[in-house]
Amino acid sequence: MITKLKARVGNDKLLSNSLYLMLATGAMALFGFVFWIVVAHMFKSTTVGLATTLLSMSGLIASLSLVGFDTVFIRFLPKAENRNAHIDSGLMMVGIASAILSAGFCALVPHLAPKLTFVDHNLWYILSFVIFTIFTAWNTLTNAVFVAYRETRYVLVINIIFSAIKMVLPFAVMHGGPMAIFAVAGIAQVINVLLSLAAMMKYFGYRPAPIIHRDVVREVRKYSSGSYVASFLNLMPITVLPLVVTNQLGPSQAAFFYIAFTIANLIFTIGYSTTQSLFAESSHNEEKLDANLRRGFKIAVIIGAPAIVVLLLAGQLILKPFGHDYADGATTILRVLGASSIFVYMYSALNALFKVTKDIRAMIVVNIFYAGIIIGLGWALAKPLHLLGVGIAWASGNFAATIVGLYFRRRAAQREAASA
Repeated sequence: MITKLKARVGNDKLLSNSLYLMLATGAMALFGFVFWIVVAHMFKSTTVGLATTLLSMSGLIASLSLVGFDTVFIRFLPKAENRNAHIDSGLMMVGIASAILSAGFCALVPHLAPKLTFVDHNLWYILSFVIFTIFTAWNTLTNAVFVAYRETRYVLVINIIFSAIKMVLPFAVMHGGPMAIFAVAGIAQVINVLLSLAAMMKYFGYRPAPIIHRDVVREVRKYSSGSYVASFLNLMPITVLPLVVTNQLGPSQAAFFYIAFTIANLIFTIGYSTTQSLFAESSHNEEKLDANLRRGFKIAVIIGAPAIVVLLLAGQLILKPFGHDYADGATTILRVLGASSIFVYMYSALNALFKVTKDIRAMIVVNIFYAGIIIGLGWALAKPLHLLGVGIAWASGNFAATIVGLYFRRRAAQREAASA
């Protein structure tokens, strides 16, 4: 029975790669859960709040620096004649972009995020922020390579090693301010990228070269530009909301939000992992797009539904290991985030669909609704409703993006029927 099930999963690339990505994220989250428990007990909540805001800003800049190459890798690598040229060009362009943007942020931090001004007062802090942001961006790219090759098992192995190291690192710091927490997370990113490159070189024949290939850039320019805008809009709420909470409600509330979102992201990742696998599978064989879409959403719901119920019923219990302050302050928003998961799955599946069909207009418009509603409502509702308002904003943005995405899908289907 177990042998047959194992063989079936192994032969089903969509299911197996989805499961590997879920397990990879689950392992990282499990170790991260322990990491943040340790940090929460070692540092004051205000220090944790500032550190999580800094990590969010680094993540936002890393996302801005991707110039669409994370999506390009998954869409174009499966059929590329020179895969190394694509990978080299992506790593170089993203590295340069992230270096420029992260350095610019440090110069403008007094105006953009006054509570983070401690960063630009120390040259080592600036260099650390720039270097770790570059590696954060590269980490996304190397993961995209494994997804494109439909070999996400390597993501699982690397994430386990990386997460185990990250969990131990806080004990080497013991004391310090927000930058100490940020440095620990940054060192872990560096280790992750180095492990990924080693695996790519050993198993995929990758040989790194610091070259930007112009023919590659010309080939993917239009698609990368559109997917860059869509991806940036997609990731903006995740990285901007902690800043909104910090400025509107204070660093302690930012810490509560960050921990709640980190836990809820475990459930969101079920949808993200499945749709990433769906994207890769359909890029290899576009004729199976509709079938993959239905199966991908079904897999996400079957696996995600029990997890959603657990989160709704035991949210406060899950938060207790972080301390009574976190259990009291983050339970409500954790439940709201969990309840929004079905809309997160639907929105993610539609995003993958538009990436495969190269419908750039739909990608951008859907994500404009998504980001605009979440950030706008989050800012408007934070003060009157506190973290509950931020949770409502997140759910509303995912719901609205799903409705808009279904509208575009219906129009595309009507055009296909008319031309048939």
